[in-house]
Amino acid sequence: MTNHTHYLETFSRLLLPTISKVQRLLSVGLGSEIKHHDLTLAEFRIVGLLMGEEKGYSQKELAQKLDISAPSLSVSIASLEKKQWLQRIA
Repeated sequence: MTNHTHYLETFSRLLLPTISKVQRLLSVGLGSEIKHHDLTLAEFRIVGLLMGEEKGYSQKELAQKLDISAPSLSVSIASLEKKQWLQRIA
């Protein structure tokens, strides 16, 4: 158990900050690239998840998969519809 605890402490102290920094840097770079397509990072994540899907997802399923709130998802979906990136199917 001591080795396990030591491993988790080391992981938290050394790796988590590095992973977090890399994620932030990638998000900034990706955000600037997708801006040319008139997309936000949140909208890009939605489009990326839906690409190639034949059945689609309900808004509830989509919010859960993206780990975002339903109201945030609703705003992004409305924006994507307006930009003609996606279409709701009842």
